[in-house]
Amino acid sequence: MLMLAKEKSDMLVQEMQKNLKKSEIRFQNIVETAIEGILIFDENYNITFANKNMASMLGYTVEEMIGRTYVSFIPESHTDVYNYQVSLSKKGEDSVYECCLMKKDGEKNWFLISAKAIFDDYGNFEGSFSVLTNINERKKAEMQLEEKNRELAELSNKDSLTGIANRRCFDATLEQEYSNLKQSNGVLSIIMIDIDFFKEYNDYYGHVMGDECLRKIGGVLKYCIRCSADLAARYGGEEFACILPDTDINYAVKIAERIKQYIHELKIEHKKSSVSEYVTASFGVATVRYSPERTPAEIVAIADKLMYKAKISGRNRIEYAEV
Repeated sequence: MLMLAKEKSDMLVQEMQKNLKKSEIRFQNIVETAIEGILIFDENYNITFANKNMASMLGYTVEEMIGRTYVSFIPESHTDVYNYQVSLSKKGEDSVYECCLMKKDGEKNWFLISAKAIFDDYGNFEGSFSVLTNINERKKAEMQLEEKNRELAELSNKDSLTGIANRRCFDATLEQEYSNLKQSNGVLSIIMIDIDFFKEYNDYYGHVMGDECLRKIGGVLKYCIRCSADLAARYGGEEFACILPDTDINYAVKIAERIKQYIHELKIEHKKSSVSEYVTASFGVATVRYSPERTPAEIVAIADKLMYKAKISGRNRIEYAEV
């Protein structure tokens, strides 16, 4: 489509240059019968010509468009596109690009724009000639598809019960963050969390209450993990996990303590727990540096062993190590 647009533009410019010498009337007929919009700008990018189709697409009359600056039709979010294209034209470079233009009623419309620079006989920049094809419906469909794909990607990485990241997202993020340590030479902390006596909780209170308990724990993690680089995830069943890039052992333990405290403050009754009248959790915190001999799975195993140590040491506690 970009090639077709450029070919149309080149053909129209050639026809324009040939017919301007022959007849202004014939040129007028050519541009007025073109199904595309046509704009001609002077060296300051003021509009010197607009065909009726172009004016109609933007909701103006031709007379209303003449003399206006091109940039006055460009939404603020697209001014960088405008500035770049102007710089290309002034260097004599033709271009084909997509851009929004504002209609008279304020609505944004997408156009495929083929632009060709115009120079006088002495090589001085005189302005630009542009052919504009309305691609608004196509662009809307593309944007809707992108949004759907984004939503699907989010769903594929989100735990449907708790609303935080799932195991797949955790594994992929850990792989990426651990790989980043090769360059940064920084540290990475992992927190593994297991709800104490959760099977007993489920058996006594039922799976509906069990799911509600997990949702509340997920909410605590979402609240406590606020840095944009950090990740809170449901690792599986009653296990949760956090990835904390550039976080040393001391701060990672503080985050684990904060999560532990907030879980306590939920005061979720647990009559079948032997350590508390409320739901509690055990934590394993590991901080590592990059080593080519250590895999992300081994990092998780280290934090998991620390969590298990917390469980066999009495539960409702935090075990940690820097390895």
